[in-house]
Amino acid sequence: MPAAAAVPTTAPPTPAAATAAGANPENPSLRHRLDAPLAVRGQFPLILPFLDLTPRPAFIAPADTLTFSLGLAYESTHAVSDDLLDLYAADDGATYDGRVSRAILEQTAGASSSGRAYFVDGETARLTLDLEWGVSGRVDVRATLPLLAHGGGFLDGPIEAYHETLGFPDGGRPPFARDQYVVGLSDAGATVFLDGATGGVGLGDFLLETRVALARPGSQTFALAATASIELPTGDPDRLDGNGSLDAGAGLIASWRLLRWSFHAGTQYAWLGPWEPAPGLAPRDRLAGFFSGTALMGERSSLVTGVVAGTGPFSRRPGGSLGDTAIEISIGIRHATRNAGVFEAALLENVLSDHNVPDVGIFLGWARQTRFHQRMNLVAPSVGTPYNPGIRNSG
Repeated sequence: MPAAAAVPTTAPPTPAAATAAGANPENPSLRHRLDAPLAVRGQFPLILPFLDLTPRPAFIAPADTLTFSLGLAYESTHAVSDDLLDLYAADDGATYDGRVSRAILEQTAGASSSGRAYFVDGETARLTLDLEWGVSGRVDVRATLPLLAHGGGFLDGPIEAYHETLGFPDGGRPPFARDQYVVGLSDAGATVFLDGATGGVGLGDFLLETRVALARPGSQTFALAATASIELPTGDPDRLDGNGSLDAGAGLIASWRLLRWSFHAGTQYAWLGPWEPAPGLAPRDRLAGFFSGTALMGERSSLVTGVVAGTGPFSRRPGGSLGDTAIEISIGIRHATRNAGVFEAALLENVLSDHNVPDVGIFLGWARQTRFHQRMNLVAPSVGTPYNPGIRNSG
């Protein structure tokens, strides 16, 4: 009887070999992390105290995963109402030495047909510490703790040169003093005014979010999710690190994946509590939306672009764009290292002449995902029954 032909067998790849080939055996969600939108909300200092939309994908985080991430947004802002700009531009800031005081702000508001005047000039760093838990294939939750620092900074000169070189509007910067921190809003007799850096790092409002899949979970090409969020008043409203009230939001996100492209779009309506320094200054809720596109570049890198837009909580008035729809764009790169850490960097820019978003900024981020509950499935090699490591197996 002829001997049976040997059946070739292929051993499963070892973790090291799989990793060298571009896969990650311990974390199969590499695509999930490469094609997500940049998690950058609106950074305008008068909007930061309130709940706002942070772009997220509709694809739910894999079950039993924990993702820890850090994000640092640093932006320079110069925004001014029309009448205040006209006052200072008349003599190139000479009368007041380019500096805005509370008295001048309130005088300008009282003389304006809109009854409002505002001035925002400074630089803000916002560091976020995020923890995301994939509860199941349908639900995930995220907690975000922001830390904020405000100051006059150092970017006014470089930004003016940058805008001049690229032909962007100057944003009304020339008549005002450089590298100062002033945030002021006067409207209908109520005023919020900060002059000078707040000093140190302050805690912002603590954010809790959840996403619930509405489309069939497990799809790798399309996802639809509902979102809910609540922001707790842990920030100091006198530093503009929070609004001193509870905010809540609800929204909808959709994501599409093609071969090497991904697209995300979403919207959120936020019910805002009173602004503790002056409740009448921010009478509206906030409606925001975003669109993001990513393109994979190789196995572990991607190009990420995004647009964030929002309106509220300030009412629309002539003589300034504070209550108008604010639009900010971002473009960046993301790279996943071999140890599952993901790094990203982006440029944040205002390409419009509106005075209701920061002028320019940068964003740096890092994230690492791990299994929350590692399931063990040890099998005896010869008999195929569950293997008890405490009993010697002689097969």
